[in-house]
Amino acid sequence: MNRAKVIVHMHTSIDGKIDGEYGRQEKGQLSGEFYAQQLFRLSSANANGATTVAKYAATGTLDLTPFEGAQVPYENWLPQIQADTWDIAFDRQGRMA
Repeated sequence: MNRAKVIVHMHTSIDGKIDGEYGRQEKGQLSGEFYAQQLFRLSSANANGATTVAKYAATGTLDLTPFEGAQVPYENWLPQIQADTWDIAFDRQGRMA
């Protein structure tokens, strides 16, 4: 069975911050650029929590009010496609979103 190679890591500053002024300092973008270049060299998947995805990737707003009260069963779902890399988002309960 083929499995994704998963390496758990977090891009942070030396004092443990994942966001802030340090990334905007002179030459501070070098760390972020290196991280982005190496990400899929280290593994075939990238996962983020809902807050990170909302802040950096899912710009804009989505109006879900027409679906209020809808009973949608939770289940893991994987698309029937082949890809060299995967980007996974987890909801606030830690489930794949």
